[in-house]
Amino acid sequence: MRILLPWLAAGLALGLTGCANRIVGNNLTERGEWHGEFGLTGHLNHITISGQSRLTRMSIIGDSNTIDVQHGATLGKIEIWGQRNKVYIPEDLIIRSSDVGANQVIRRAPGEPLELPKFEPETVTSEEAAPAEQP
Repeated sequence: MRILLPWLAAGLALGLTGCANRIVGNNLTERGEWHGEFGLTGHLNHITISGQSRLTRMSIIGDSNTIDVQHGATLGKIEIWGQRNKVYIPEDLIIRSSDVGANQVIRRAPGEPLELPKFEPETVTSEEAAPAEQP
């Protein structure tokens, strides 16, 4: 019950504030231009906030989300409830942040690429695949 209460309070707070721009789901990839308040609820999402966006507040509820705020965007405040969320922001963007859980707000230089985890399938060379010689 003690673990559930903070999540309920966070959901209620987000619901009462009425974010006009809201994404709800899991394992989504979205890119867009948003204005005003932005809310994300879910897990394992990859969201790109374009440089033309003008956000007063961004609220994130969930775990393991990656948000990329591109150079040129404005953002006043970031609120995060959850674990392992990463928000990449331009190094010159001045923000206020409120964080409940183990999350990261990472600053990066303009043009610096976002480092997402890459899946690289294991490759087997023909030498490794050849059967061992019998004596």
